[in-house]
Amino acid sequence: MTLLFILFLLASVTCQFIPDPRQYQTSVLIGTRLFSFGGYSGKPEYTKETVILDLSKSFYTSHPTWSRDTKGTAPLSSEFSTSCLSPIDTSTVYIIGGVSYDEASSSFVKPSLVYTFNSIDSTWSPFTTSGFTTFDSNTSNVYNDMQAIMRHGLIYIFGGTNTPSPQESNLTTISTIITTMNILNTKKMTWLFFNFTDTPTPREAYTATLLKSGYIVYIGGTEKPNGASNETSVNMNNIPIFDTDDLTWISMTASGDTVGSRNSHSAVLTNDGKIIIFGGQSGYGFVHVSPDLAILDTNSNPYKWIIPSISTANAPPPLAGHSSILYKNYMILIFGRQTTIQPIIGTVPLMNNQVYLFDVEKSVWVSNFKSNSSGKYTISYIGIIATIFSLLIVFDWNWLLLL
Repeated sequence: MTLLFILFLLASVTCQFIPDPRQYQTSVLIGTRLFSFGGYSGKPEYTKETVILDLSKSFYTSHPTWSRDTKGTAPLSSEFSTSCLSPIDTSTVYIIGGVSYDEASSSFVKPSLVYTFNSIDSTWSPFTTSGFTTFDSNTSNVYNDMQAIMRHGLIYIFGGTNTPSPQESNLTTISTIITTMNILNTKKMTWLFFNFTDTPTPREAYTATLLKSGYIVYIGGTEKPNGASNETSVNMNNIPIFDTDDLTWISMTASGDTVGSRNSHSAVLTNDGKIIIFGGQSGYGFVHVSPDLAILDTNSNPYKWIIPSISTANAPPPLAGHSSILYKNYMILIFGRQTTIQPIIGTVPLMNNQVYLFDVEKSVWVSNFKSNSSGKYTISYIGIIATIFSLLIVFDWNWLLLL
């Protein structure tokens, strides 16, 4: 009986699902589940996987509560998509744009501009829309590296790139940046686009954060000023803001600490109106940026950058192309690729599949996630299983030798 129990525990430990490392996936929080769609995995190119991190259970970062949504496999493998959750039904996810790869033909393909994912039954559907700037289903152009924000049934997308006939080697060399603000009315399935006289310089690989006021705050990325032949890094003190109520742009010059320019970083909004950014790359080639973590205080006028002093214990490596969300008092980081001092040449295996946790109230990286609001920590079942298994091996070793 004891042997059977040991074998059961061993099977439970070894069967824990650990997703492959990946980068440039798109992620969204639905209730207590963090969904992540697609991304570049290098097996051989992109992945169709939908993976879920269960936040209803406590866990150590060494044993996160991942699962694979086997029914929710995407129609196409993709990276550089953007996603947002409908605030109306809180179950429909809109996945927009991206670069897609067909494994059967070993070639890049043009996906539908918009898909919906029903998180209740894990089904995907093309969402037919019209009116997106220069979008033409008869061309090979794909739209990617943009960030969607949804409010009151409207999806706002500024900038991003238009890439004809994409290949992995030319995504950053043949793309042109979209200059307009595209707004999707999800009820009418129609895009409207605006190009105001005070529109910021077009950009890609930025972060977009919706404040409670209805302002969308854009941070970082790369831009192409009028007449420029090449893209340049956005000055981090240059903070364009879009007012979704008045449909106007506001230009903000942030004060405070000096934050290095970056793209492919992440951002979350805390309950007290602060935007925490993490990681990113300088230019292209996954070059490390400094600092790794910075805070933009939107309560100040003008907004103010703060570089906090944080212990490196339990901290992640420098990352770009990762995802981050805020859940309760945790900023949760998943996936991405490590950045280095020198540009990465070729396919270096530095992609990440670890989960990292930053306690935004205590300003410290932690190694355990506490799901219950009372603050009491429930040890993960995997941890219990591993401990019991070790004890049984010690106490029953002599008994096992007699079998």
